[in-house]
Amino acid sequence: MDFAKLPDKTNAFLALKDKIYVIASDQYKIFVLNNNYEITKSIDLEPLGYYNNIILSENGKQAIITDISSKEINILDVTN
Repeated sequence: MDFAKLPDKTNAFLALKDKIYVIASDQYKIFVLNNNYEITKSIDLEPLGYYNNIILSENGKQAIITDISSKEINILDVTN
């Protein structure tokens, strides 16, 4: 079994096609992994609350992230 090397407190993930998106709320980041479970990119989140869920838009260009602290939904561009 292969394991990705991620931070201690990852609390949500989403697998889509050839990528895995992982939220690390304590670091306010989304990590993007490839098929070999290697981190290929990290996306910074605003250090505002506790992010607990992620979904991607149908075209895979935006991540929709829920923040249970503020009860808001954040939409991020994940193509960069």
